[in-house]
Amino acid sequence: MPNTIWRSDRLVYRACEDDDAAFFEDMSRYPDDFTQALSLVPRPVSAEISKLYLEFFRTAAMGAIVCLPEGSQEIGDDADKDEQRLTPVGYVVLSNKDEPQTRSMMVGIGIARPYQSKGYGAEALRWALNWGFQHANLHRVWLFTSDFNEGAVRLYKRLGFVEEVHMRECSWRKGGRYSGQIHMSMLEDEWRQRYGRGPEAEGHTATLATASETDFAMPDTVWKSNRLVYRACEDDDATFFEELSEYSDDYLQSVPLAPVPVSTDTGKKYLYYMNIAAMSAIACLPEQDTGTQNGEGQRLIPVGHISLYRDESHDRSMMLSIGIAKPHQNKGYGTEVLYWALNWGFQHANVHRIWLSVKEFNEGAVRLYRRVGFTDEVQHRDFWWTKGKYWADLEMSMLEDEWRALRKQRAPSDHGGAR
Repeated sequence: MPNTIWRSDRLVYRACEDDDAAFFEDMSRYPDDFTQALSLVPRPVSAEISKLYLEFFRTAAMGAIVCLPEGSQEIGDDADKDEQRLTPVGYVVLSNKDEPQTRSMMVGIGIARPYQSKGYGAEALRWALNWGFQHANLHRVWLFTSDFNEGAVRLYKRLGFVEEVHMRECSWRKGGRYSGQIHMSMLEDEWRQRYGRGPEAEGHTATLATASETDFAMPDTVWKSNRLVYRACEDDDATFFEELSEYSDDYLQSVPLAPVPVSTDTGKKYLYYMNIAAMSAIACLPEQDTGTQNGEGQRLIPVGHISLYRDESHDRSMMLSIGIAKPHQNKGYGTEVLYWALNWGFQHANVHRIWLSVKEFNEGAVRLYRRVGFTDEVQHRDFWWTKGKYWADLEMSMLEDEWRALRKQRAPSDHGGAR
């Protein structure tokens, strides 16, 4: 794309501001355009409609106002000089309505009536597709339109969208008749074949699972491994986290804080971080594996915790955090939980990279992570002050292809039962 990411051949793309409310109101005053875009009963346009547009932009993954820069022929010479700098002609928005692991977004576009039939819609859509596939690392971009909006249907097909769904007579339109709705999409490889740009596009290869790699379902449910069960974190687990923190050496190995007396706030802090994770679970031993007598509250005994925190969504990267309670250490539970979490991240959440950090003096954890297949990437020297001296912070990671290769080498029992 010429100049910058926010520019195409003739157009400039800027952020949506509160002042754009008037522009959205003006666009909505053309009833034919408005009812083609939204399945609503026609009503007089009010200031409320602009608030709906603005809210939609605020919650979108990417929303931009499509503008003509100063000097374009479509902008009259008698316009005010300030208004000539960037004149809004439409909007484009990519909304992440789908689950993040699907790498799918819905695209919406609108061009103001005075600027239609000039090719701006096609140019803005090509720009949005480039943003989605090249910068946001999407796998699929989709849209929907009314079947009577024939011009839009022709445009989308001409750009390379493939019709997937035609819902018949699902909307009541003007003229007292029903119309249908068409859903169309473009996939990453289809975009690259038609529009692929940049040196990275030339070397792109899609990650495809072979038949032998697809049988990765957990036994019974996704929430079990060989010996352990994984359940949601509840408020009552604050006590479990307080007990975890009572072992000062374990606490200092996992938390970059100076030692302080454990309080009820300690459990609340753990709960907070578990709740903001993309996935968090309490690792538990089922009753028959605990060696305890039957009794209420002994069905699932917590032995540790696991969390995965999402980085920027387009990077498909997550940070992993794990802890095993002192009484249950050195029994292989940490390894089993790690394999389970890696399987969840790569197989179910469609992650590309999982990384973690560990303190240099936590030698057992370092050996475990390397044995499981993590690769050393970063060493921050003299990063942590613990036990009267400085220690390095190590960052390690595993990539999607590395995980798939390692799975082929391991016995099913090494996968935490995930086979």
